[in-house]
Amino acid sequence: MTSPYKHPNSGIYYFRQTVPKSLRLIIGKSEFKASLRTSMLVQLYDRTLCGSVLDAN
Repeated sequence: MTSPYKHPNSGIYYFRQTVPKSLRLIIGKSEFKASLRTSMLVQLYDRTLCGSVLDAN
């Protein structure tokens, strides 16, 4: 499982994961990155927990 990382200049957390080699030609990237839109670790885990609970229903 990947964990969020904090950008050194902005302080915003990002999600980053490598794309499997078999899908790189289809997706066109070797790595997937997305902003988690927060610089507060507590808020990050609150959003993640709420998102996973809402997606489960």
